[in-house]
Amino acid sequence: MKPLTILLPALFGLTALPATAQPVDVDHGRALAETWCINCHVIDREQTKPVPAGPPSFPALADNPDATEERLASFMRMPHPPMPNMSLTNIEVQDLVGYIRSLKQ
Repeated sequence: MKPLTILLPALFGLTALPATAQPVDVDHGRALAETWCINCHVIDREQTKPVPAGPPSFPALADNPDATEERLASFMRMPHPPMPNMSLTNIEVQDLVGYIRSLKQ
C-alpha cells in the first residue's frame, strides 16, 4: 500500500514541481543601473561621471557585509526621497541586486 502523501496528489492530478528560482541576469541589472541609478550613484569601479555626494556607490555596497541581498532588495522596493519610485518588478530588483553583488571584490 502506498503512503497517503503519494496517493493524494496522484488522485487529484497534482504533481510536485521543483521550485526553480529565476536566474539572476547581471547584464540586465547593469542595464537597469545605467537607466535608473547612474545619475546619483557610482554604478561600477570605472565610472568617471560625477554624481551627487551622499548616495553610496554600488562597489561600496557590494563590499559592505551589512548590505545583504535582502536589505538591498527591501531598500529598492520601498520608495524614499530623494530616490525616485522606480516601481521595479521582483525580477528587476533581483537582477539589480545581483549586479551590485557582482561588483564585490
